[in-house]
Amino acid sequence: MPLLSVVVPTLNRPDTLRHALATLAQQSRLANCEFIVQNNGGNPEIAELVAGFDDTRFKHFASDAVLTMTDNWEAALDHASGEYVTFIGDDDGLMPYACATAEKILGDGRIDLLSWDAYSYYWPDFYHPAFRNRLLAEIDFTSTAKRVASRGELERVYGFQAHYARLPMIYNSFVHRRVIERMRAIGGRYFIGLSPDVASGIVNAALTDSFVRLSRPLGMAGFSGHSTGHLLFFETTDVLESSRGVRDFGPVDSDPQLPGLNALQLFIAQDMLDLKRLLLAGDSEMRVDFKALAQALASDVNNRPPLYDWTVQTIGELARLHGFDAADIIIPARLADRPPPLVGVRATGPNRVLYELDGSALGLSSIADAVRVIAQFVPDQAPLDPENCEASAAVRYWARMRSTSRAMGSALLR
Repeated sequence: MPLLSVVVPTLNRPDTLRHALATLAQQSRLANCEFIVQNNGGNPEIAELVAGFDDTRFKHFASDAVLTMTDNWEAALDHASGEYVTFIGDDDGLMPYACATAEKILGDGRIDLLSWDAYSYYWPDFYHPAFRNRLLAEIDFTSTAKRVASRGELERVYGFQAHYARLPMIYNSFVHRRVIERMRAIGGRYFIGLSPDVASGIVNAALTDSFVRLSRPLGMAGFSGHSTGHLLFFETTDVLESSRGVRDFGPVDSDPQLPGLNALQLFIAQDMLDLKRLLLAGDSEMRVDFKALAQALASDVNNRPPLYDWTVQTIGELARLHGFDAADIIIPARLADRPPPLVGVRATGPNRVLYELDGSALGLSSIADAVRVIAQFVPDQAPLDPENCEASAAVRYWARMRSTSRAMGSALLR
């Protein structure tokens, strides 16, 4: 059994997939890993593409029919045999050192979750012209590993005080199989809900005391013309009724606590509510903050200028549903277009530098190009021992609380 499984679910996207897989082919041959390609619908071009790498680490699997995103991810997970599993999208990539670094840290199997904040690359076909061929990478030149309290991070996400990418999602983490099987024992499957990446982060945080976060990313998130969330939620108000919405998500019943799901924050809130009922039903303090959700929609309103009026209306509906005053929500003035990204290099802290680069000037055209370029800026990884890194007070507090809760549950059962 390999230590690491890197899983790539894909649907008819050989144009970006070939570059995503190229970043996997660059992983060290000494690393104990496998690469699973789940071909949704069995596109023969994708099968040929995988075979063309002529690399025994690559394993191709296909479904006969096109599955919803969540079902395809679950099918892909079934084919992974590694002790630790991570997923990348078919327009994402891994840094060249990813598997070798993960193997050094995870080799003894003691860590449940190894997570990171990914670098970002906007492909040349991204829906918004101002963002096309942009590379964003915040590099930590010292590289650290810190243990983070799962509960604290989950509370901030449920309160819309932190972005969901701060959770240990399977998209930005290596997840130990014991966490996956823990979830399957509860829900019958690991991937639950409409957005399997975000839902996995909630699941992983809910079922663990803490996780290890690397300051140096092992992956790069790609945003292309195929990216479902960006393409659909930033341009349309009928995503779930469209043919693509039906194909990717299947039939969807909106939670009565939400005024529809045609915004990314609302879509994610649906999964938060579902997983609250499944995993956190007895936790009165972990709940969706609907007023903060409304403010998150408002803060993001100019990232969707064509939907400005619709978003304002949705904020009002949330206020009526949950009894807060819509006038308390700060809604920015309307802008004509989404604010463009910056370009340049700036320090963001001690030993940390943010690179916001124009890929066109660098001759980039794919995620593989972006990974290759930014890897030149990243120093060699010094040895890390995350098990010996100091746990924060929050980690210690929530570990004690979870231990007490388990002990009380055992006493009640006796």
